[in-house]
Amino acid sequence: MRNLRPAFGILGLLLLGGCGGGSGAEEDVAADPTGVVVVPAPAPTPTPTPAPAAPTPVGPNTMVLGAATAFGQQAWDFSILQTARSIGVMAVRDGVAWTEIEKTPGVYQFTSPGSKWMETVINNGFPVTLLFDDTNPLYDGGKTPHTDQGRAAYAKYIVATLDRFPKIKTIEIGNEYNAFNFVSGPVRDEGYGARQRYYFETLKTVYRAVKASHPDVKILGGAGMAIPVGYFKPLFGMGALDYMDGIVVHPYTTDPEQLAKQLGVLRAAMGAAAKPIHVTEFAQELDSIPDTANYLVKSIAVMASAGVAEADWYALRQQGGPSNIWYKNVALASFAGDLLPPGQAFKVMSQQVLAKGAGRRIAVDDFTYAYQFGQNAMVVWGEPRSLSVKVPARFYNAQGLEIAAPAAIEQRSPIIIVSDQPLAYGQNVSFGDIRLVADSYDQFDFTNSLSGETRFEGPWSYFSYAVRRQAYDMAYTQGGGEISSSDWMPYIGIDWLRPFNINANTVGPVDYNTGGSPDAYKAVLRYTSPHEGRFDIQAVWDVVETSDDGIDLQVQVNAQTVFATTVARHYDMNLKNLSIKQGDIVSVVVGPNKNAIGTDTTKYRIKIYRTS
Repeated sequence: MRNLRPAFGILGLLLLGGCGGGSGAEEDVAADPTGVVVVPAPAPTPTPTPAPAAPTPVGPNTMVLGAATAFGQQAWDFSILQTARSIGVMAVRDGVAWTEIEKTPGVYQFTSPGSKWMETVINNGFPVTLLFDDTNPLYDGGKTPHTDQGRAAYAKYIVATLDRFPKIKTIEIGNEYNAFNFVSGPVRDEGYGARQRYYFETLKTVYRAVKASHPDVKILGGAGMAIPVGYFKPLFGMGALDYMDGIVVHPYTTDPEQLAKQLGVLRAAMGAAAKPIHVTEFAQELDSIPDTANYLVKSIAVMASAGVAEADWYALRQQGGPSNIWYKNVALASFAGDLLPPGQAFKVMSQQVLAKGAGRRIAVDDFTYAYQFGQNAMVVWGEPRSLSVKVPARFYNAQGLEIAAPAAIEQRSPIIIVSDQPLAYGQNVSFGDIRLVADSYDQFDFTNSLSGETRFEGPWSYFSYAVRRQAYDMAYTQGGGEISSSDWMPYIGIDWLRPFNINANTVGPVDYNTGGSPDAYKAVLRYTSPHEGRFDIQAVWDVVETSDDGIDLQVQVNAQTVFATTVARHYDMNLKNLSIKQGDIVSVVVGPNKNAIGTDTTKYRIKIYRTS
């Protein structure tokens, strides 16, 4: 199984992993008319002065940009909320621990720091997306709820919490339920089919209980680590979409450039019953702060333009301790609440980009990522080319620092453009020409279906080549997460050939080595040229370090091999001055070499340039 989680490990929510601590004084309890024993609401936590409301999105399609906090887990200083307000955090996403609220069956207490934080956050004007993902030793042996009794108790605890905090209007049922860090007992151990049934029954029970007394509360379901469309499909088939107001994904494993495409696969799977998509965690733990900031700016631009309803950065403040900071380079603010570069980038995106209005991608070409917000802001990056802006404007890099007007865009670092005058692509904003005509990453295509209802739309298509049969099989879109060992996001593959896969930036040939005899299936990336002329093909290959003997690599033009080699680790490929006609087929074939010991997963990127 691949390491599907980034270096965050269980970052998804450590919020609930250790919500211990004292519960404070016991409160008197009163009998509810329904027979459930509840506690009366304590007096609200006093606030010295009325707090201003948190920022709200502008325009009907503008995404709510929030931040995940850990008030439910750690004793954070509430002064961090002032930092949150100053950078334009529109909502807070956090969780509560069931064990701190219900210590006696049917008795609900809200006296511990792990639950009282909600009062302070709400009084400071922040909407809360509240996660309920927990267990309680009073029910189902302390494991993830899996019986009718356990589910009913879970639902009553949620309703009691909403009764106590009526200003909470969005709740999240379960956290990364398809993964293995936040489920236990039969839910974890009985396989995906059982897990999906358990989750469906829990979601339905909670939905009915909450809507009966709090019909205005938005219930978010799905609880997906990554974008596991294949895992979701059985849930959809059971009718889970009828019991949620939005669906949750945590796209840690997806690059920003591929995010809109993968969300499109999710929407297609939901069909006519599609629900709004809520990204209640997003971040990547990268090697440098500039890389983290680049990811943040790109992701916000893409999600806001792709119709995501809510996106919450993980996390608002540094966690751990000064000598052991968890999740390096991802926090928006330091332990002391001082703004870090990702936080500065967040501030510019919230207050100067999203505030301009709803986003949309500008149709430049496949190799340029240009997003416009309202009339007065743009975020751009892509294949290096000149940039011209002919109106007065302010320019920012991805760390939120104002910079001089750049002469060109680049792939790695996005540029933020803000102007008091309308920005119009093709009029006062323009890009220079480029020689690039094809890119396996920018043009990666998810549109082929097993049913044949859709076919690859762009110039790239994908196949497996069975060495033993000497035959090609067309690959097609896999939702991801169909089984726990598959990629937990959409990819190209074949149902009967797992773990064979092709992604935008990785390729995985296989060899089943049946009875000691090779049974290899090579991955074929096929480019059908809409152009004619002479071209250079450049590619970068990086084979996983665990591979025993690397990959074999071929380039063919109309089935004629023009290049062949083996690659052990890293290889830069550069084929010069190839003659290619319109309609010619360029095939890049990646095999497992002599064996697939250690797996042969390989990072790659192929670019085709018109010769100068």
